[in-house]
Amino acid sequence: MESLTDQVAVPRDLLDALQNDRLVVFAGAGASMGAPTNLPNFKELARQLAIGVGYPHVLKNGEPIDAYLGQIEGYCGTDLDRLTEDLLSVRRRSPNSLHMAIASLASVSTLRLVTTNYDQCFQSALKSLDLKFTEYVAPVLPLGDAFTGIVHLHGQAPLGPGQELVLTDSDFGRAYVNRGWATRFLTEMFENFTVLFVGYSGDDTIMRYLTRGLPPASKHYAFTAPEGEASWRALGIVPLVYPPGVDHGALPEAIVAMVDQASDDPIEHFRRVIQIVDSGFPLNAVDETYIRRICAKAEGYVPLSGGVFSTPCRSVI
Repeated sequence: MESLTDQVAVPRDLLDALQNDRLVVFAGAGASMGAPTNLPNFKELARQLAIGVGYPHVLKNGEPIDAYLGQIEGYCGTDLDRLTEDLLSVRRRSPNSLHMAIASLASVSTLRLVTTNYDQCFQSALKSLDLKFTEYVAPVLPLGDAFTGIVHLHGQAPLGPGQELVLTDSDFGRAYVNRGWATRFLTEMFENFTVLFVGYSGDDTIMRYLTRGLPPASKHYAFTAPEGEASWRALGIVPLVYPPGVDHGALPEAIVAMVDQASDDPIEHFRRVIQIVDSGFPLNAVDETYIRRICAKAEGYVPLSGGVFSTPCRSVI
């Protein structure tokens, strides 16, 4: 393991995959839970939908969430997609530091991002960094072995014409079994790329669907707390375990550190520092982490338009 931060260790071949354009980031609900996005995870979404339609039964521990959502849909007699769209209020959500950190990977490598989230915060993050991208919304998906951009594997809100969300057990059945478009995409993706899971736990209901396309002896990764290590190993995913006392809050810094390590162009470092400081203060979490990391390596000063940066830094040009 090579330590890219003081908190999270990242294997060398994961960094190599980023540098060689072979990395896919697979992002789940946990990526959109932090402020200012503050979206619910799948379990909390189900709970809120049940309250919204007056469904009387409480989700039991261990009960499959997709099946519970199917029961809610049967109870209320209406499609849950629009109710979910209204509940998430996606038009008013802003990207958080983890969205920004993941988006910044596209500055050093070809963007390959798959998400089961319904929000568009990754698109907002990429636009704020002036990064170009293509996007696909299920069930219209690219080939899993040759895609770039963002893939919304379970749909996207706001809903476009003819689109739907993967929510209930019936929806999952169509996506992964009956029609199988999600399984076909994932099988090709897992066989051809290194995959880094972010924002999931190994015992999430959704993981039993996502890992069906996982080939034997594959080498894919997930960040996790120590108590989640066993569940990831059981799925055939290599856990990247946080040290004691460290939680998912370390993720943005770890991912930005990967970007820093992958970028060895001093001119690009210089240009990014100029862009960040000229954009004004206060800095967002990703930009602040980047500036601190550049300056931590340093001696001398980085010249900026309008003056010099006041923190000692090793020259980046």
